[in-house]
Amino acid sequence: MDARESPITLLLVDNDPEFHSSARTLSRVGFLVRAVNGLPAAEEELTREKPDLLILDIAAGGIQTLRALRKKAPGLSAVILAQHSTTPDDLKIEGAGKVVFVAKPVNLDELVATIRRIVSGTMVAEAYREHTVRDLMVSPDFYPRLYTHESVSKAVTVLAKGMFRVGENDIRTRLRSALVFDRGGMFIGMIRLNDLLSYLEPPMATESGSVPYTGLFHLQCRHLLSKTIGEVMAEPITVQADAPLMQAVHLMVVHHQINLPVLSGDKVIGVIRDKDILMDVSGELGLLDE
Repeated sequence: MDARESPITLLLVDNDPEFHSSARTLSRVGFLVRAVNGLPAAEEELTREKPDLLILDIAAGGIQTLRALRKKAPGLSAVILAQHSTTPDDLKIEGAGKVVFVAKPVNLDELVATIRRIVSGTMVAEAYREHTVRDLMVSPDFYPRLYTHESVSKAVTVLAKGMFRVGENDIRTRLRSALVFDRGGMFIGMIRLNDLLSYLEPPMATESGSVPYTGLFHLQCRHLLSKTIGEVMAEPITVQADAPLMQAVHLMVVHHQINLPVLSGDKVIGVIRDKDILMDVSGELGLLDE
């Protein structure tokens, strides 16, 4: 397990601007990312600080770059992005340090889990330590910001875009939630797709089995869109950053949540998602091992 407190550092090496756009996405997940163009710039970065992991693209000479950088920093581990059809499954790269090939187009959640697994596996920890919520949370910048006084129509638009729009550099993710703040910028909670669906259901649906459903959806939609986000969002369920991971699991199960805002004191510093915990379960069971 990862026993560190500081963020994982990544060095992305490529001369493709689209490849570099993924640096912003990985930063929002919580990694410390440096992106450079080509081998000379990467060698210069190594003289400043050795990263925990390299991110390379096989189509841009990633294997040759890794071999060259390992001469200056033996034992560097790397993720090499490659098309399924060009992934050299039988390729052997000399030297210490792990090398994992990740297929393109890249799935963000799989890439994040791979990065964490490699770095955790190459660390020599003094003692085993379970992950805390802080270890697995993503940055709050990963989620859109809404405000309590805004119309529900704004939330519908934002959540629809988050669910169906392809992410940066074809790194795909789907967002079903948004962070909510008051006019003064104080964090209030999250609004999720299920909050909107729950508000659509009329009270009579839970009080009686005989509900005139025909035409009711249109009526409830009009009623919903007349509300503000603050009127519709559910009571916030949060977790502290340094809480044990099992506490987040408990809160998700009891309150039927797909994610939880992560707080440090009363300030939101991240979001932990069910998919992050699932990836950690896979790691615990050895299902992500090569």
